[in-house]
Amino acid sequence: MYRIDAVSDLRQTLRNIRQDKELSQSDLARTAGVSRKWIVELENGSRSVRLDTLLLLLNALDVRLAIEPNSPRAIDLDNLLDQTLDS
Repeated sequence: MYRIDAVSDLRQTLRNIRQDKELSQSDLARTAGVSRKWIVELENGSRSVRLDTLLLLLNALDVRLAIEPNSPRAIDLDNLLDQTLDS
Protein backbone atom coordinates (compact mmCIF):
# COMPACT_ATOMS: atom_id res chain seq x y z
CA MET A 1 0.00 0.00 0.00
CA TYR A 2 1.22 3.48 -0.82
CA ARG A 3 0.65 6.51 1.35
CA ILE A 4 -0.10 9.72 -0.55
CA ASP A 5 0.17 12.92 1.48
CA ALA A 6 1.08 15.33 -1.32
CA VAL A 7 0.80 15.69 -5.08
CA SER A 8 4.50 14.88 -5.37
CA ASP A 9 3.84 11.57 -3.56
CA LEU A 10 1.16 10.72 -6.10
CA ARG A 11 3.44 11.51 -9.05
CA GLN A 12 6.29 9.44 -7.65
CA THR A 13 3.99 6.55 -6.74
CA LEU A 14 2.47 6.43 -10.21
CA ARG A 15 5.94 6.48 -11.77
CA ASN A 16 7.13 3.72 -9.43
CA ILE A 17 4.12 1.52 -10.19
CA ARG A 18 4.59 2.04 -13.93
CA GLN A 19 8.27 1.13 -13.68
CA ASP A 20 7.57 -1.88 -11.42
CA LYS A 21 5.20 -3.17 -14.09
CA GLU A 22 7.92 -2.55 -16.68
CA LEU A 23 5.65 -0.28 -18.71
CA SER A 24 7.06 2.49 -20.84
CA GLN A 25 5.39 5.87 -20.74
CA SER A 26 4.14 5.17 -24.25
CA ASP A 27 2.66 1.80 -23.24
CA LEU A 28 0.86 3.34 -20.28
CA ALA A 29 -0.38 6.27 -22.33
CA ARG A 30 -1.78 3.94 -24.97
CA THR A 31 -3.55 1.77 -22.39
CA ALA A 32 -4.94 4.77 -20.48
CA GLY A 33 -6.01 6.60 -23.64
CA VAL A 34 -3.83 9.65 -23.07
CA SER A 35 -0.77 10.99 -24.83
CA ARG A 36 2.79 10.11 -23.84
CA LYS A 37 3.35 13.84 -23.34
CA TRP A 38 0.54 13.80 -20.75
CA ILE A 39 2.30 10.98 -18.82
CA VAL A 40 5.65 12.82 -18.99
CA GLU A 41 4.09 16.05 -17.73
CA LEU A 42 2.28 14.21 -14.94
CA GLU A 43 5.41 12.41 -13.76
CA ASN A 44 7.44 15.65 -13.93
CA GLY A 45 4.87 17.66 -12.01
CA SER A 46 3.96 20.11 -14.72
CA ARG A 47 0.40 18.85 -15.23
CA SER A 48 -2.77 19.10 -13.20
CA VAL A 49 -4.92 16.01 -13.34
CA ARG A 50 -8.67 15.69 -13.51
CA LEU A 51 -10.04 12.97 -11.28
CA ASP A 52 -11.67 11.09 -14.16
CA THR A 53 -8.37 11.00 -16.03
CA LEU A 54 -6.52 9.90 -12.91
CA LEU A 55 -8.98 7.02 -12.54
CA LEU A 56 -8.33 5.99 -16.16
CA LEU A 57 -4.61 5.97 -15.42
CA LEU A 58 -5.06 3.93 -12.23
CA ASN A 59 -7.19 1.45 -14.15
CA ALA A 60 -4.50 1.16 -16.82
CA LEU A 61 -1.97 0.42 -14.06
CA ASP A 62 -4.38 -2.16 -12.56
CA VAL A 63 -4.46 -0.38 -9.19
CA ARG A 64 -7.26 1.34 -7.33
CA LEU A 65 -7.74 4.39 -5.18
CA ALA A 66 -8.69 3.78 -1.54
CA ILE A 67 -9.61 6.47 0.93
CA GLU A 68 -9.24 5.87 4.62
CA PRO A 69 -9.11 7.99 7.77
CA ASN A 70 -5.77 9.43 8.83
CA SER A 71 -5.88 7.54 12.09
CA PRO A 72 -7.82 4.46 13.09
CA ARG A 73 -10.72 4.84 15.48
CA ALA A 74 -9.70 4.56 19.08
CA ILE A 75 -10.57 1.24 20.66
CA ASP A 76 -12.28 1.31 24.03
CA LEU A 77 -10.28 -1.44 25.75
CA ASP A 78 -12.53 -1.48 28.82
CA ASN A 79 -15.59 -2.07 26.65
CA LEU A 80 -13.78 -4.73 24.62
CA LEU A 81 -12.72 -6.53 27.80
CA ASP A 82 -16.27 -6.37 29.21
CA GLN A 83 -17.67 -7.83 25.97
CA THR A 84 -15.09 -10.62 26.03
CA LEU A 85 -15.77 -11.50 29.66
CA ASP A 86 -19.54 -11.48 29.08
CA SER A 87 -19.24 -14.01 26.25
